[in-house]
Amino acid sequence: MCLKAALDIYNGELKGYYGVPYIAHNREIELIDKLKELARRGIRILIRSFHGHRVKSDHTTDIQKDNNAVMVAIEFCHEIHSFNFLFETIFQEFKYEGFDGKFVENLEPFILSGYFKDELIPTEVLEKICNYYFESRKYHILEKIIS
Repeated sequence: MCLKAALDIYNGELKGYYGVPYIAHNREIELIDKLKELARRGIRILIRSFHGHRVKSDHTTDIQKDNNAVMVAIEFCHEIHSFNFLFETIFQEFKYEGFDGKFVENLEPFILSGYFKDELIPTEVLEKICNYYFESRKYHILEKIIS
């Protein structure tokens, strides 16, 4: 909910806050770094609260909540037009906690729907995607993703 409110302010849907520029370009420049930091911390909290810290392997996972953490990150980066942030910063948060496979797994519907068609996916993420589908023997999906 906090990210939603921050996005509303960033997009100019909520106006009149003291110190928030009225002009869209100025508002975006002034708020983007704060918004990204808020998102990074929020995603880290989501990952840890749903899975426990990577050191604690006794936590069971809730698949829907696992997926929500990735989807929130992807939708957020789409809203702020910053897929670099998704692949460079948010992906590292998932990787650090040992859930980079979960991140890759949840990229599939977004890739297939064309979310990233004009974006360069970093080599590290692309390798993870390929390895995930090779190991899962889902070659037909990998073929669709690559095309």
